Amino acid sequence: MFELMRLARFGDSRAFGRAHVPADLTLLADHFPGVPVLPGSLQLELCAQIAGPLAEQAVAAQHGVERWAFLAMVRHATFHRAVELPADLTVMAELRRVELATVVVAVAATASGETVCRGELVMAMREAEGPWADAIAAARARVAAWKAAR
Repeated sequence: MFELMRLARFGDSRAFGRAHVPADLTLLADHFPGVPVLPGSLQLELCAQIAGPLAEQAVAAQHGVERWAFLAMVRHATFHRAVELPADLTVMAELRRVELATVVVAVAATASGETVCRGELVMAMREAEGPWADAIAAARARVAAWKAAR
């Protein structure tokens, strides 16, 4: 999934990213055969990929500790229209509440200039423990590559 995100930019309380989902994505081969449509679950996954690093950055800034973000709950989500593939999406995230254990993030995605989904995600913030070291290093490298993209 992470290979779909092309770039990301992070501010203090907001972030945005750009993703490209090809029509021939193997993961979606049997999803609406003949009419490639982007599933809502994948739209929310792309939103969580931007919300997670934003939440991690916020917890570090506000609480002075490193935490690893996991999508814990989709509080609500609305889908405004079908997204035909291939698709280029812009994903936006904005902090709503930052606590040490959880961060609430409002998210939205647009395609062709139209909002395709909105939602509110709760990110669970876990301590960056030893067994997660490789995953954390890979995630940081991925986010750094998104930030470096033009």
